Amino acid sequence: VENYFKDMEHRLKPTTIQNKRFIIDTKIMPYFQKQKICDIDTIKIRKWQNELISFRDDKGKTFAKTYLKTINNQLSAIFNYAVAHYNLKSNPCKIAGSMGKSKAKEMNIWTREEYELFSSVIDKSAMKLAFDILFWTGIREGELLALTPADILPNRRINIIKNYAKVEQQDLFLEPKTDRSKRCISIPDFLYNDIQTYISKLYGIEDNNRIFYFSKSALDKEIKRYAQKAGLKPIRVHDLRHSHASMLIDMEVNIKEISNRLGHESIKTTLDIYAHLYPDKDTELAENLNNLRKE
Repeated sequence: VENYFKDMEHRLKPTTIQNKRFIIDTKIMPYFQKQKICDIDTIKIRKWQNELISFRDDKGKTFAKTYLKTINNQLSAIFNYAVAHYNLKSNPCKIAGSMGKSKAKEMNIWTREEYELFSSVIDKSAMKLAFDILFWTGIREGELLALTPADILPNRRINIIKNYAKVEQQDLFLEPKTDRSKRCISIPDFLYNDIQTYISKLYGIEDNNRIFYFSKSALDKEIKRYAQKAGLKPIRVHDLRHSHASMLIDMEVNIKEISNRLGHESIKTTLDIYAHLYPDKDTELAENLNNLRKE
């Protein structure tokens, strides 16, 4: 495991390494750390999986199916590393089978009306603007927290070229998730004006200074608090991105435009995530073909 990390820390982002380290240290090593990797077979892996699947915390909650899948993938990655570089004969995870699911069954979103209600109860100007940007642009949390005045362009566009993260108390500006994540997106006039008004009140701020100095955990805490205050179902901060995409789909914006705006690697990625938001499109297509025949 340590050899795996020493190798991967030169190839992966610090945030990815941090997430891997947490999962491996808390969900994998307590079970397997005293065993030789060549002695771990499919039966041991199935028992480990079953323990995680049946786990309940003090409140009776289980691990999300997507989280179980992530945990399993981390164990499999270690075995793949051993197969590739240490002559392990095979990866027993492949034979044991996976656990969990790669995609969440449901996607929690707010409608525009629900978001407007949420925004109306926020009494902190910085937090209100941050959530407004997330909802009306669909950018990621890290992209939001990396924004500087120089990224807000006079032609009412936001230049997204970096991602903010904090690893071991160190502030980091990282390359975006993928090459397609580097993008320049247009924003509505009201949002542009709100951003400029807010920036004008920040004393001594320079073009390369961050606009927002709170953390992702602060956003997580505040979205729950204000959702409760507004009487809304709670959603995650990342679900504001889904809410933005859902709104664009409802506005019948072209899927390619949505994909470019979200910074997805391909249209396929966008469709894989949001295809379920097009439940009536197939019926609509058939009706259009009927009309074409009639004509």
